Amino acid sequence: ARAPEAMVHLVAVEVVPEEEVVVRSGSKRGLESRTEETRRARYRLIYFNLRGIVEPIRLLLAMVGADYEDVRYGMHAAAIGFAPDESYLIDKARGKFVANMDALPVLQILGDDGAVV
Repeated sequence: ARAPEAMVHLVAVEVVPEEEVVVRSGSKRGLESRTEETRRARYRLIYFNLRGIVEPIRLLLAMVGADYEDVRYGMHAAAIGFAPDESYLIDKARGKFVANMDALPVLQILGDDGAVV
């Protein structure tokens, strides 16, 4: 019997210059047709300042007109290629990503007061 071939998932990663938008909001398109009683979920998407695995999520949130905050940690050149900036390492040490097993990306759902639900 022949062993099944392993599936390989490739992800293209492109480093985005840090001068570009570090925090941006999704479009508000479609709000005009909603009533005031309808509450929309707000999101915070946290990842590095590159496209990577999170880019389809960013595109989807923008396409549906979701209200979201795009938080990006900077990257810099290192001996091994690229490494995250110190702000990411500090937040990781503080346990900011423990709910996601210390991994990124993180998608948080925000309540009316801006706190994570």
